[in-house]
Amino acid sequence: MPRRIRYQALLCHVMALLWLPLSGLLGYSLVHWRVTQMMFIGSLSFFFDLDHSANFAAVIWIVMVVLISLVTTLWVPLAIALSGENSDRLVRQSAIHAFNALVTNTIVVTIATGVVTQLDRVTEDGETLPWMAWSLVFLVMSIAFLQVVFASLAGRRSLQGKSFRYPFSLPVLR
Repeated sequence: MPRRIRYQALLCHVMALLWLPLSGLLGYSLVHWRVTQMMFIGSLSFFFDLDHSANFAAVIWIVMVVLISLVTTLWVPLAIALSGENSDRLVRQSAIHAFNALVTNTIVVTIATGVVTQLDRVTEDGETLPWMAWSLVFLVMSIAFLQVVFASLAGRRSLQGKSFRYPFSLPVLR
């Protein structure tokens, strides 16, 4: 198998990791933009009537940055998978598997955000579960760690000329 094909397949798996540095850069730039912070926290207090814990605004801020990064980067493997010029099977399969992994990560983070939003409420006694909101950050960090491990394995397999399907990913594209 030509080296060019193997490197194109590797590029698909590298693109599946692009959301990690993009999240960091996006989060760093948005944190330093005070107007965005005020608008975001103001919208949280408006939409949720201050029923959430104090940690909730910070956690939702982090998770929204991750979701924006995931959605932004999943278009690259999709474009590679659907383009007609890449007729090689390894490149197309690598792009499809990377896209499916990114879509699965996006779905899991979105559902977990909805669950935490419903469970992280201030009780009538004024008590909250502070770990509830931060468990979402732990989930996102776990997904990021697994993505690095699986993308590394996928990149190694693609350099060997073999395909790698990410574990736990939904088969959105086939």
